[in-house]
Amino acid sequence: MAMRKSSDPEVQQLRNNITLQEGMKINKLTLLQREGTGWKCKCDCGNIIVVTRPYRLKNELIGNVQDHTGSCGCIQSKTGPKNANRNGTKDIDIKAQIFYDWKVISKESLISIKNYLQQLPENSFLDTNPELSIKRTHPVSKTINGFDFMWTKVEYPLLVYKFGNFEIVAEIKTTEKQYAIGTQPMLYLCFPITELENSENLLGRTALTKELANFVINDNNVKVFLEMLKLFGTLSKSHNKDIIRIIDVILS
Repeated sequence: MAMRKSSDPEVQQLRNNITLQEGMKINKLTLLQREGTGWKCKCDCGNIIVVTRPYRLKNELIGNVQDHTGSCGCIQSKTGPKNANRNGTKDIDIKAQIFYDWKVISKESLISIKNYLQQLPENSFLDTNPELSIKRTHPVSKTINGFDFMWTKVEYPLLVYKFGNFEIVAEIKTTEKQYAIGTQPMLYLCFPITELENSENLLGRTALTKELANFVINDNNVKVFLEMLKLFGTLSKSHNKDIIRIIDVILS
């Protein structure tokens, strides 16, 4: 997916909904105190830096946005900038915070999810389930158009979860890691186009360039988001810790 520009109207709207606070953890940076118009931050590696452009911290929270910062620079120097978006939890982080601030989700529901995730045995995470491993057939020789290939079939397991009576499903697919060795489960939220709100009907036509539509989460369907948060925490031990951390930050 292409990185969004910092000037994108949707990104600007998301930034407007974010309030930076002392003690907030943004990737590897912990916000210590205001420093003029910026923020003094401590990196997990021990370095103290001043981020003079706070919007870059907000971009880091939003995720997949150009011109962002979430470390003193040690992430880029050690692993490369693409590896910084571990597990894809930043987007969940900011959305959960906004929903909680707006009282769309309750403290009790977040505590319930945290308790559930903390009680999961380590051998119950989806990435450890042998039935959900990628399967490859033994390669055989196959000649096509004069080229001698080794031919094999690859089977990717797919779990589909339906959210109650909603026409919304979560798909969990085991796939290869993008920037590392091994495999990982990926969660995708899938919903029909009729769930989107737009000034014009989207059915029966091609969307315009940069046309926006909204998937509105409210009291009627917030359980979908909460269930997705819960599902996300079952993918792996790493995902589990990230979701629990996000809930702790929100409740604090």
